[in-house]
Amino acid sequence: AADVPVDQAREHFLRGVELYREGNYRAAIIEFERAYSIAPNYKVLFNIGQAYLELQDYAAALTAFERFSSEGGADLTDQQKSDVAAEIRKLAGRIARVELTVNVPAATISVDDVTVGRSPLAKPLTLSTGRHKIVVTREGYVPETRMVDLAGGDARQLEVVLREVAAPKATEPAPVTPKAPKPEQGMGTPFWVSLGLTGVFAVGSGVTGYLALSAKNDNEDQVKALGTTRSDLEDSQQRMDNYALAADILLGATVLAGGMTIYFAADGPSEPSTQVGLAPGGAVVSGTF
Repeated sequence: AADVPVDQAREHFLRGVELYREGNYRAAIIEFERAYSIAPNYKVLFNIGQAYLELQDYAAALTAFERFSSEGGADLTDQQKSDVAAEIRKLAGRIARVELTVNVPAATISVDDVTVGRSPLAKPLTLSTGRHKIVVTREGYVPETRMVDLAGGDARQLEVVLREVAAPKATEPAPVTPKAPKPEQGMGTPFWVSLGLTGVFAVGSGVTGYLALSAKNDNEDQVKALGTTRSDLEDSQQRMDNYALAADILLGATVLAGGMTIYFAADGPSEPSTQVGLAPGGAVVSGTF
């Protein structure tokens, strides 16, 4: 049972070797690191360094070779010491160091979308030559992003200042300006015109109604009287119908004019253009409001 972790580590290591030979260096690194985490062995660190070197991640390769040299120590042969020392010297010219300071503690620091720690960092960042994106974030602060171009051997100092997120301003309601009350005015011209027309139409309706009733009585008397000719009866009937029609028209005009009077009284003073007239078969009211 004690050999189980070692066996598992060996499986991951051998799989990593196969992937390395196939050129799948990132997958090989994962297998090598898994083997090292199960059963730490300094020899695996050299393989990890070689895989990072193939990916041109010089900073990660340098870290792996330095750990290999440190953990191997006296167990390394002279040839191994010489080889790893040569790799370290070569890689030293392909990395740069960035001393990053942040004005607030516990800010998350990411390099090329990979989290590398929180502020304050214990030591400078070791980065490969080239362009890198450094992002610093913390809840309640505006994130800061910096793009840096690094050459081999650079030693840079980078200061990042995070600003607190401004609290949203309370929205004040817009002041409401009260409307000035309309000045009191008397009834306008349209009211008095419509009132006058109402009176005229009412009187006309009453008169024609009386005449229509009288014509009806005369017609009934002629019907009962002896010797009345057909022509007299037709004239009497026509006169009665004419008075009745006129009475109906004037009554309708009275109702319309009365309605207009009520409207103008309720609507208040205004100066619309209004016309009321008679037409065959009824009254006509037109205007603009």
